[in-house]
Amino acid sequence: MGWHRSAGPATTAPIGSASALEGMQTTTAPSEPGNVARALLLGAGLVFAAFAVAYNELSLGLLGLASDVSPSDVRSVQLVALLTGGGLIALSECVRRVRGIGARLKHPVAANWLLSALAFALPLVLLELALRPFAAISEPLTTIFLRDDELGWRLKPNAEDLWGNVRVRVNGKGLRGPELDYAKPSGVSRILYLGDSVAFGFMIQRWEQTFPHLVQEQLGRWGYSVETVNAGVGGYSPWQEYLFLAREGVRYDPDLVVISFVLNDVTEKFGLIRFGGTGEGWQLRRSALGVLDRVSTRSSIAHFARDLGQRLRFGGDVQKGAVRRDLLNVRAIAEKPDRANVRQAWNITLENLQKIFAFCEEREIPVLLVSFPYRFQFEDVAGLSAPQRVLNRYATAQGIPHIDLLPILSEQLKTPGLSPYTIYLGENHLSPIGGRLVAQIIATYLHEQGMLDRRVGGPAAPGARSSAGGGTITHRAP
Repeated sequence: MGWHRSAGPATTAPIGSASALEGMQTTTAPSEPGNVARALLLGAGLVFAAFAVAYNELSLGLLGLASDVSPSDVRSVQLVALLTGGGLIALSECVRRVRGIGARLKHPVAANWLLSALAFALPLVLLELALRPFAAISEPLTTIFLRDDELGWRLKPNAEDLWGNVRVRVNGKGLRGPELDYAKPSGVSRILYLGDSVAFGFMIQRWEQTFPHLVQEQLGRWGYSVETVNAGVGGYSPWQEYLFLAREGVRYDPDLVVISFVLNDVTEKFGLIRFGGTGEGWQLRRSALGVLDRVSTRSSIAHFARDLGQRLRFGGDVQKGAVRRDLLNVRAIAEKPDRANVRQAWNITLENLQKIFAFCEEREIPVLLVSFPYRFQFEDVAGLSAPQRVLNRYATAQGIPHIDLLPILSEQLKTPGLSPYTIYLGENHLSPIGGRLVAQIIATYLHEQGMLDRRVGGPAAPGARSSAGGGTITHRAP
């Protein structure tokens, strides 16, 4: 056997020497910044992949949340998480294989920046994905509303934006329709319409198709010279209509005030903070009034932050919210009219209506009350007409003319081709067809009752009175 000896004397570095430490660093390559960056990217990718597996209908069901989301939304979140995780894992491989990328990330500063970015972004992105199916951010916010200290909200002058999936333009005085001077032209009758989104024409493409302007169109055919002031604003109830009338509507010098009464005028206000609710109104909730509002249409985190801020700002008083706690809704006032909270809601609503009547009576302005039914009431006109009966009794006692549209439209729906679904857009908003039917009813009533006496080239309608007496019209005028 031969022994091979090294060319030089063997040397052994003492433990703890510099050369030994260098050798140890060489053998512990995973601690280098480039490998740290790769490990961070790989770890983040695996976290996203694990999230995609864990986030499913079964896990949400165990948390009691499955009913709040759609399966397609859950699958979309899983897909995004998988794609993101796969992209991060692929990027970690690029760090190992592509020399240029690895060289840049070998610098300790780059690795630290990457660590900071992932520590900040990873939980935010996962939270954004987790909340996405629960955030109702598909519908864009609108810019046609402003906050108002008295009214709660109002239309923004000269605004133009989407609302109800149609483009709406607001005139310079904050109303829908042509802008009118406050001073009334000679020989013209002015009708001021107070109401909510039904008078406004929610989901109606053009202001000319809203029923107030269709009334003007019909009266014009009969020789009347009429101007229409459509003061309908989505979400308004009689308490807001009275305030608008007193501060703005009366400036138009109306010859007639038409109150468009919808059944949710009794119930909707109890969601507002001033009536014991927790919010500031659906219109403002769907309005872009600040940076957070605009971001909330794209980010589920911002959406929930905005919602939490509103709840903290407008938290309700428990005692004032007695009516709302009983889950008062429109069906309740039709199906359970004798409930205590229904009667309480009616008392408040009729007090607000009385303010409008008293204001107009003091100024000798005639008033017409028109009650608009909900679509579900046509299922059983007799059995679901309790709200209209309340208004009928009230109008008769006050001597206020009242058009009850429920029985009138019910008769007209017997016409072939007509149904509640052709005259309504949703539960309570008129379609263009429904608007024209209602306009014909109102115009006929005004003509036959002589509530307008300015006609072009002629006297008032034959046999008409200068003002209408109290009572309810429940049949179509001939």
